[in-house]
Amino acid sequence: MKKEKLVDKLTTKKEITSWEDIEGVADTPEEFLTELTKHKALFIKPKSFSPIDGSYWLFEGATHFLISEAKEGKTTFIKKELSKIKKQVIVFDGDSNGIEMTKGLPKNILWLQPTDADAMVNKFIDQIEAGIDFSDYVFVLDAMQNFTNEKDMDSNKGITEIMMRLKKLTATGATLVVLHHITVTSGGTLKAKGNQQGIYSSTDIIYAFFRENGLTALRSRINSIPNDTELGYGEEEPISTADSKLTTLRDRL
Repeated sequence: MKKEKLVDKLTTKKEITSWEDIEGVADTPEEFLTELTKHKALFIKPKSFSPIDGSYWLFEGATHFLISEAKEGKTTFIKKELSKIKKQVIVFDGDSNGIEMTKGLPKNILWLQPTDADAMVNKFIDQIEAGIDFSDYVFVLDAMQNFTNEKDMDSNKGITEIMMRLKKLTATGATLVVLHHITVTSGGTLKAKGNQQGIYSSTDIIYAFFRENGLTALRSRINSIPNDTELGYGEEEPISTADSKLTTLRDRL
């Protein structure tokens, strides 16, 4: 049976949205590689990780995690901080934080409280896999446990699948912020919910947020923000002392 030429499949952009769509259509490795590189939708857009104008903690195209205990005010913090940037912001509020949180929103923030958080995110992933450029957008997921796509957040396999899916939101240049909860263990230490190491290994920068301290970069792949940099609430000179909560959290990393 004659194989379908890859070049023919690539003429209609909508036909190719995943790696599975290009299996078995090339006659030679050379043809496969040559034609494959013409279809940019299958590749992650190169990321500069340059600072986003108006923010002291957000970086272009990066996957940010903001972790804290419940009732520390991370959602309120996000609302205030994202109103300062010029990018379009879409908040997927899986925690249904209430109508008060949606009041007084600036024009650049769209606050969605979907009945099915995963289904809504999948719609955006479909657009991204079709090659739509979202480099002018920041996606916010509040909070991670609402966006697992029914995968096990505690297992290695489950967290890998969860993180691979969420990072697809950045494939065409969007910036991603994931809010996540910390729990207190029986020994009194703090731990991120789920498979902590799996989360950290797939994230560009992880902030701890506490009402008293503001932000601390616990783990970072951003050159300008080393590990353990305490940014507070945006002081020009980052603070460097950690309170006991941050110390116990670092001990878990």
